[in-house]
Amino acid sequence: MAKKVQETKEKKALKAASTSKKEKKKWTEIKKKDEARKVFTVSDELLQKVEKEVKKMKIVTIFSLGSKMNLTLSVSKNLLRHCVNKGIISLIHKSQQTSIYGQPIEVQAPVESVVPVEEVVTE
Repeated sequence: MAKKVQETKEKKALKAASTSKKEKKKWTEIKKKDEARKVFTVSDELLQKVEKEVKKMKIVTIFSLGSKMNLTLSVSKNLLRHCVNKGIISLIHKSQQTSIYGQPIEVQAPVESVVPVEEVVTE
């Protein structure tokens, strides 16, 4: 077996110093997530913004409105109910876990099915 050549202390220190900067992982630097302040109260400005945004969206859920406008889920739920009562949107599907809202669908009767009502003559 060949004998290993021993390095001097200076060489070991230089080697350790040069590699440690590149390879060390810095565990102390953790990116912190910015916590957003959620809105708990509804102002007239917010109500108008929500009504404009809801008109633009094809499908709206409680979560999608809450995340887009930075609202709590209970506030966004109440705002969507308000929009349904105003007739801006309509409830498309409701399950136990979620509700899906969308643009109001206007149902028009076909022209063929409209039958004129004849006057009934009583004697």
